[in-house]
Amino acid sequence: MGLSFQDFLEEISGYKKQYDCCNGEIVLNLSGEKELIAKYIPKIKKEDWEWQWGDDGAAIWFKLCFVLEDSEDRKAEFELFVYGVKQQTEIEREEIQDLIGELYKDKWVKNKGELTKLFERYIRYYIKDYLNRNSHIFTNCGWKKENGGKEFYSLTKRGCFNFSFIEDMFGNAVFKKHRSGEDFSAILFGFNQCKELYDFLFSDPALIGIFAYTIHALVWDYGCEYNKEYYESCLESVENRDALFFSACIYGKDTDKAKVIANILCNVFQEPKTSWTIISTKHHVSATSMKTTVDKVKKYSSVPIIVTSKTDHMMKSSKIVKELYHNREAMKLFVYPVFINDTPINADEIANFNVDRVLLPFSIKDRETARKLHEQMAVLLFSFVLYLRDVSMNSERNFTLNKEYGNLLDARKDFGEEWVEKNLPLFLLYAALKFFCDFIKQFQKEEGEKLLSLYRDNIVNIGQTEHSKRQTQGEQPTPEQEMGYLLRLHQLIQKSLKQKEEWLFEGNEPRGEKERCYYMQAVWYEKFSENVKKEKMPKISQRKMIAILKKYGYLKQQKNSTANVLQRDKKPYYTILADAFTEAVNQWNIPSQ
Repeated sequence: MGLSFQDFLEEISGYKKQYDCCNGEIVLNLSGEKELIAKYIPKIKKEDWEWQWGDDGAAIWFKLCFVLEDSEDRKAEFELFVYGVKQQTEIEREEIQDLIGELYKDKWVKNKGELTKLFERYIRYYIKDYLNRNSHIFTNCGWKKENGGKEFYSLTKRGCFNFSFIEDMFGNAVFKKHRSGEDFSAILFGFNQCKELYDFLFSDPALIGIFAYTIHALVWDYGCEYNKEYYESCLESVENRDALFFSACIYGKDTDKAKVIANILCNVFQEPKTSWTIISTKHHVSATSMKTTVDKVKKYSSVPIIVTSKTDHMMKSSKIVKELYHNREAMKLFVYPVFINDTPINADEIANFNVDRVLLPFSIKDRETARKLHEQMAVLLFSFVLYLRDVSMNSERNFTLNKEYGNLLDARKDFGEEWVEKNLPLFLLYAALKFFCDFIKQFQKEEGEKLLSLYRDNIVNIGQTEHSKRQTQGEQPTPEQEMGYLLRLHQLIQKSLKQKEEWLFEGNEPRGEKERCYYMQAVWYEKFSENVKKEKMPKISQRKMIAILKKYGYLKQQKNSTANVLQRDKKPYYTILADAFTEAVNQWNIPSQ
């Protein structure tokens, strides 16, 4: 969840006074004697935040839900609201004093003064740790929690609207129409406002895929809320997690044409266009300066960012490609890169779209037609974001990405399991496009159905074309190496069970033979990889590790199913047959390296 109280005490150990957690109690060491401070160790059960504009810019309100349990099996829960900004945390000391006073009356607390200071300090440390782990909170645009729902913020605040777009995103003309008081749905759907854009998209499946990537940028963070475990649970049994934070590549022999297409379909910012073949660096980036590039895009989230280079040629090994991917995977960047290239970038984590076949319905120098298509794109995006915003405010219609994408992944057999594994980005684009088309079909059923069917009919062919040159990754581990990996996983499980870590639990299967099992959340692979690295063993992919568990019969699967996870309490878990796994490891007797 976050910084535990025990870890906090260890961090401040030796500073002025020494604190301990003993038998579920907080103790102060004074001259070799122990003084009882409180009969419980506070645990934060839930954390939540809401982003608002304050006088000094972005401000955060935190809601921290605590649970207390003492040695007498008493239990209490309470909430605290904390105001935080990037450099400091403001705490209402009187609120904490009143809270601890109530706990003192109920005989939970022995030393009110000491606990009040300790508790206030813990909250400051916790908020600081939370902000370090959730840097997206201070991005200047993207989805933010507000007033019980979600709001999409642009780069600056315009307080005269009940939503926070401004003209630098989605188009000045769109705002003028909306501010006029007209029924926006009538503007959007009452006449053929977007006919030219639809005709353009329908002309080539690659254009629909590029369009879908922009929709994916808006939808993915909206649903997952930047929670990495939530991201991974959306994919359920899909093993190729490398492709989770995927980018797009628009490529072709004519890179000027690729830039025009990117400006129309991926550029959500309103910038003066002297030429639509130029990617403005006001909001987008060039690969020429890595530090400037990464620092610059830290202020954005939930939007595509177009990446260009002087040579119009980037590869999987290019520094800009690797840096953007690793920062996104580490949850330090929240943008969606669109690379402009002369050839495809062959990597699992990139969806490539060839625009050589695309015939632009206008001259490349025709600024007016390109501007009109871009404005129509802005109308669609603007209305879709308003729709998502309204859905988030309505509990009966609230969109849960895990459920929506999970339903699609259940239907992945229609595409073929192996194809989905190799082409996960294209499949997730289909999922995003499906959600957008469900929105469109409320008003324009024919366009919505056609958009989705055209992409679906061509998605398999696109995948086969773009991924045909990929090489298999690395050599297979030897039997001795396999046993070494299994031993490290078993050691990790035993240690984590002893420490009662939240990602793992032990139990009996409620179905079938009711075997004793270990139930692991998706984060298991990340923790396992850390142990492998510490042991200086060769890195092994999650896909290969799953294959080893299957090979030796330790991964429990449902009969007549290829899924690698089982549902337990409505959540997906990797389920390991505990007795068989433990018995085998004990027989191997492999010493730790």
